[in-house]
Amino acid sequence: WVATELVEAFWVATELVEASWVATELVEASWVATELVEAFWVATELVEASWVATELVEAFWVATELVEASWVATELVEASWVATELVEASWVATELVEASWVATELVEASWVATELVEAFWVATELVETFWVVEASWVATELVEAFLLNTEARVANWLNPLLGEGLEVRGAFCLATELGEDF
Repeated sequence: WVATELVEAFWVATELVEASWVATELVEASWVATELVEAFWVATELVEASWVATELVEAFWVATELVEASWVATELVEASWVATELVEASWVATELVEASWVATELVEASWVATELVEAFWVATELVETFWVVEASWVATELVEAFLLNTEARVANWLNPLLGEGLEVRGAFCLATELGEDF
């Protein structure tokens, strides 16, 4: 009996040792599980950090694009100012062209006026020359009529000039006076 009980005690002790090993393995498994949970949480935090980093990168790209858009907008504003200045320069150029045309027309008008003045002087000289020649002819005729003392000739010459109602005697007197003036 004693031997049997010792054997049974040995088996109990062996089972206790095995149970102790199982318990130890369970504890180790618990630690492993804990570490796995912690590793899971770490992985989760890393994933969240990755998402945050991704969002930060996207935010950076958005900010970069906004800066570039700002530069583009600035260049567009400058281009708008340049375009405005070009339009103003075009208006100035148009006004200068119109002023040039006005100046050209004024110069042409000046030339026309000069030519008109010259033509007026020429016409004046022609009229004066005509009147001198006409007066010379009249004076010559009157002097001839006066020198010839022919009342009829003077009357015949003056009647067409002075009208039908003029008397010959009056014409002779007029011719005499004109002859004396010449």
